[in-house]
Amino acid sequence: VPSRFLAKVVGYWGVKKESIEVVYNGTNFKPLEMEKEKARKEIGISGNIILSAGRLVPWKGFRMLIKIMPEILKGDQFARLVIIGDGPEMENLKLIKNNLGLSGKVFLVGKKSQEELKIYLAAADIFVLNTAYEGFSHQILEAMTAGVPVITTNVGGNPEIVVQGENGLLVRYNDEF
Repeated sequence: VPSRFLAKVVGYWGVKKESIEVVYNGTNFKPLEMEKEKARKEIGISGNIILSAGRLVPWKGFRMLIKIMPEILKGDQFARLVIIGDGPEMENLKLIKNNLGLSGKVFLVGKKSQEELKIYLAAADIFVLNTAYEGFSHQILEAMTAGVPVITTNVGGNPEIVVQGENGLLVRYNDEF
């Protein structure tokens, strides 16, 4: 299994502890050597980019990220939330964005290829993964490999990747404060 968290899950299924071995996933992700401003021009979004990515499902917490943007904008009028991904929540997220008047501030850019993701990471100031469940996040590994600071939730395998205050920040799921 790729994390101690998933080792516990498999143990709950009845697999003997001595039969479970944790082998952390690596990544062959090669970030782009591209200046932040050039990357921002490539994606057509300027400002201070908060990037998030994943399948657009309720437990990934994208609703909360959009919901807190008006408060973030009070402190940084140039903040921009960019969400990469697709899924059943897309229409709901668009409605929330529009209802909060966040056009030009929140961007739901859909699914992107690995090469496109590299450009978004080069443009990003921070990567945020607000998730209720995560076995072992490749998105966090890729953001770290690209040198983008990470904020994520203290759930699942995330604390096995992010060491609080050392290589990122761990927060509670959907904590708007």
